[in-house]
Amino acid sequence: MFKKLLSLLLVIGMLASVAVISAAAEEGVDADGEYYTYYVMAPADWFTTNDSIGLYYWVPKENAAWPGIEITPDNCVYKCEDGQRVFKVQVWQENEDTKDEAFTTPTILFNSFVDASIDPVNGHQINNINMEGYLKGDEIPYGSDTKVFPRYSDDFETLNFNNMIFIPNPENMVENEFSHAKAIRDGVWYYYWGDGEYGTTKTKPAAGGKGDVNGDTKVTMEDVTMVQKAIAKLVDLTSAQESSADVNGDSKVTMEDVTTIQKYIAKLITEL
Repeated sequence: MFKKLLSLLLVIGMLASVAVISAAAEEGVDADGEYYTYYVMAPADWFTTNDSIGLYYWVPKENAAWPGIEITPDNCVYKCEDGQRVFKVQVWQENEDTKDEAFTTPTILFNSFVDASIDPVNGHQINNINMEGYLKGDEIPYGSDTKVFPRYSDDFETLNFNNMIFIPNPENMVENEFSHAKAIRDGVWYYYWGDGEYGTTKTKPAAGGKGDVNGDTKVTMEDVTMVQKAIAKLVDLTSAQESSADVNGDSKVTMEDVTTIQKYIAKLITEL
């Protein structure tokens, strides 16, 4: 009787363990890996025939069938006024012993979820996107700041693109030789802040920071123009705006501040 009871308890314990592991895997917290969340700014001309986009990748092989996995409108987290849409996708990545092998899905691409061989007019895609980060000496995509974007180095805060957004460069367009889709050749990753906003810092800067004279949380030529007008006494700055404009901290707003802000915008310096 004792042996039968012990066997029954062991079976119950094994079933409970399986249930816990299954639940953990569904939630993306299994010890063997996790779901990485990626965002993409899909161009407006992708939505002429449907409201979905496609996610295509080669590992695991069952996802390597064109045009890939459908990412439905339920995953659209933001619609921009100009017709672009932000989609959220999740990709399972297994954990490996070394960071060089950390990505079981090293390359992905996004597309308009239209087979270009059938409908070449509406077939759009982004060419292969490297998910493994950048190595020292790699050519960094357009518009990126090499000091903040991921690569395999202890000098950088992040080693992957989890919770970041891919912004394609529609000016660099070719025809993909395999899918025959109109393919955007490159783009760049940014930290995603939500509500369609993104930038080179993990969190959205507070309005009115150094250089942000007009308070739109960005440092642009609009801020430069505003400071120039203030120096020329064409506009009056509030005390908070003067504090933002005084980037060199000498308690005055001068052309030296203008020059410093311009250098920051041109990425000749990395901080104000």
